[in-house]
Amino acid sequence: MKPSDHLHRQIPVVSVILLNYNGLDDTRACIRSLIRDGCSDKEIIVWDNGSRQNEAELLVAEFGNAIRAYRSEQNQGYAGGNNEAAKHVRGKYVIFLNNDTEVTPQWLEPLLKAMQASPDIVACQPKLKSWSDRTMFDPAGGAGGFLDVLGFPYVRGRLLFTTENDRGQYDSPCTVDWACGACLLTRTASFRRAGGFDEALFAHMEEVDLCWRWRRQGYRIMSVPSSIVFHKGARTWRYQPYVILYMKHRNNLLILLKNTSPLVLLFLLPLRMTLDGVAAVYYLASTGFQAALMPLFALGGFLLRAPSFWQKRRDGLRPGTLQGPCLLFEYFVRRRRTYAALPKRQNIS
Repeated sequence: MKPSDHLHRQIPVVSVILLNYNGLDDTRACIRSLIRDGCSDKEIIVWDNGSRQNEAELLVAEFGNAIRAYRSEQNQGYAGGNNEAAKHVRGKYVIFLNNDTEVTPQWLEPLLKAMQASPDIVACQPKLKSWSDRTMFDPAGGAGGFLDVLGFPYVRGRLLFTTENDRGQYDSPCTVDWACGACLLTRTASFRRAGGFDEALFAHMEEVDLCWRWRRQGYRIMSVPSSIVFHKGARTWRYQPYVILYMKHRNNLLILLKNTSPLVLLFLLPLRMTLDGVAAVYYLASTGFQAALMPLFALGGFLLRAPSFWQKRRDGLRPGTLQGPCLLFEYFVRRRRTYAALPKRQNIS
């Protein structure tokens, strides 16, 4: 792993990490938006995560000392690649930004103000909107993420198969369960103290796990909708949709095993495994045989990794909690298809 040794003399406030995997055009476009965003006190770090060609070298040739670029010969996943890149940051804050995003002018200022408002705020995210249809929320992160009482993730702006138009309905900042890994800002020291992303997850839900660990320590995660970032979405995995499906099912079970209490798990895991079987039937009817196999393969992958994730529970943190509503019941039975229509939560812990 060889860096391009173009270092700014002044230590930046923010280090922006772009993880690149065979995404040269997307990364170029993202860097250009970062250069023209009006936020000067930052450094841009590109981690080429095992691309077929040395894209770090190509980016340095194009952007020179506007970036620092590093290359790994292997794909280390979202978790491993970002952890390695984070070893090289110099800023007080680090922001993990997907390479298929486009930032807007002065996008960093509201995020930094939110972080500086209180020491118990450990991470935040902007409002994430669709790059292709800028009236819509981005399905991955919307205006902040939550977990329902069964551990299913959802966001302000998307519930399951329904993504909302942004009409300003979620423009208020609020405390959330997790900040989306497409654009997550935290203090560099906080990220390192937490041990970074769990590399055993490889990709998908590693940011949910990290934010959950922080919340178990008593910290808060914030959604800051006055900052706006556009996200293309699923660019790295667009040719491997079944891998995404497998990772989502497996990793959701693994983070539940890692972060919830044994008493909750006695009820939750059998129910979730049953629901994954139902999901396989649904995929068979709606998508096809290959998709239907993914929840079943994910159950096998979960059982193989369960012993090691059970060991990770010995972290000295209080067990995490899960709260209502039940997303499946609200969506399919009560037919509530927007975040605003869901029963209001009492608190987040």
